[in-house]
Amino acid sequence: MWTILFGLYFLALGGILALHNLGVLTLRENNGWGVAWALLLVVLGVGIMARGGARRTGRCEHGHGRAAGDVRIGDSPFDLKDATYEIGMGRLTVDLTRAMVAPGEATARAHTGMGSLQVLLPEALAVDINAAVGIGDLHVLEQTAQGFGRDLRVTSPDYAQAERRVRLDLDVGIGEIVVRRAGQPPAG
Repeated sequence: MWTILFGLYFLALGGILALHNLGVLTLRENNGWGVAWALLLVVLGVGIMARGGARRTGRCEHGHGRAAGDVRIGDSPFDLKDATYEIGMGRLTVDLTRAMVAPGEATARAHTGMGSLQVLLPEALAVDINAAVGIGDLHVLEQTAQGFGRDLRVTSPDYAQAERRVRLDLDVGIGEIVVRRAGQPPAG
């Protein structure tokens, strides 16, 4: 998490300096070294985010991490145990419709530094969802929020009594989170 934040910091700082040195923003006198420093900070920010997004959490039994791209989890049946899925930049789709959930509670965590995080749930699965976005949009089942530092908590009414239940912790730095049931149309 901190790695992504530091990467976003350097990316933003480098972007601001680049805009200044290109004459879009006015911060102080323009010079050639400013452009070089700005580009160095942007590259440093992207590199930090990519390294952070590719890191895999050792505490999970089932997890995936990747720096960037379009990652899809759940195209074939899998056992959902405590899992962590991370991507630095891009789209992460976690399809739980083919997940085999053992009796009790399973926990899944998913993080995207910059991009889209989409979760598809089976119709009857009991869930407790904590979703947060630094900058962007949240569409969690029937609830929505947008802006800066937004979060939503949605819990199935039968969660405590359900034989099989999943706790989802979802976060995106910049972008969107969309969580829907298999029978629902995509948010849009």
